[in-house]
Amino acid sequence: MLKQMPIFDAKFWKILKYLDSINEVRTFSELKSDTDLPNLKDKDLVEVIDFLQKFNYDVHLIVQKDEVYIHPFEDKSGVQISLSFSEWIALQTHFPLFHKYSDYEMNKDLMLKLDSVMNQHSNYDLYNVSEQDKTKEAVVIQFHADKKSQIKSIEAAVSNKSLIIVKLNSGNNVSVFPHKLVYLEQQLSLICENSNTKKLDSISIDEITSLEIEIKHDFIANFSSMEIDDFIYAIRAVNGDEERLILKVISEENIDLTPPFQFMGTPYKTSNLNGDVIWAASIEVSEPLMEWLYQVKNNIEILDPNYLKEKFKSYCQKRDHAEKYRKVS
Repeated sequence: MLKQMPIFDAKFWKILKYLDSINEVRTFSELKSDTDLPNLKDKDLVEVIDFLQKFNYDVHLIVQKDEVYIHPFEDKSGVQISLSFSEWIALQTHFPLFHKYSDYEMNKDLMLKLDSVMNQHSNYDLYNVSEQDKTKEAVVIQFHADKKSQIKSIEAAVSNKSLIIVKLNSGNNVSVFPHKLVYLEQQLSLICENSNTKKLDSISIDEITSLEIEIKHDFIANFSSMEIDDFIYAIRAVNGDEERLILKVISEENIDLTPPFQFMGTPYKTSNLNGDVIWAASIEVSEPLMEWLYQVKNNIEILDPNYLKEKFKSYCQKRDHAEKYRKVS
């Protein structure tokens, strides 16, 4: 029934939008010119005004000396909607449904408005969070279900500054304050403070049998983010795992330069003489890093180190073959 209404007609909507936008008297000739509808008929205008008046939206016509004057509705307050956080999140879940009407002019106007609201509240972008979760899921897919659950719990504890009681494969229970999850020595590891010794430690996820989160505690972190970074640098230096990765970023808006669980040390961004964005960071070469590079390969070019270029080329060939096989099967 709704789709039978005249607002789904592009010309009807164009006239309606114009009448809603004007703040002073316009002539019928100006309407035809401003809307780029030179063949507009009297009945087209009358039908739109009749529709508006059903809502008590009082646009009316006055004829003087063979000219039709359009008098706008004086109340321009419009419709103001105030949404709570949960209501805005709920509304975003319906955005895909709007594509059902993507060919209609009215829908294009609505999406422009919603995009504007989204830009004003970019920190409440449900789709950005969804993409981040998908990127993380692509990394943790290799782990068994119990490990995935542990990773999720650890991330929640990091976010909420909770303590974790970790049971290790050795049978020991350790109380730790979690700082971050990063790949270190080729393993996803928890960087944390031992709540008893007050020292930084690195615990591989593979070492963890189970864990419990403690929300209520009075532990205060003893190390700054800079000291934690230095701790990671020191481990990499001992093992000789650190490399300085330099990329040319072809499309910066289409790439997240902070991939999950990767410690990008001293990141740096500049532009070369050609205006290309050059990005560099200290990294540990690992399978998850190669997978991230593969996912963004259309938006980057590895400039250095040279050996990584060749290694990445081989990795791409292997992944392309795997993708081709997966689609065929």
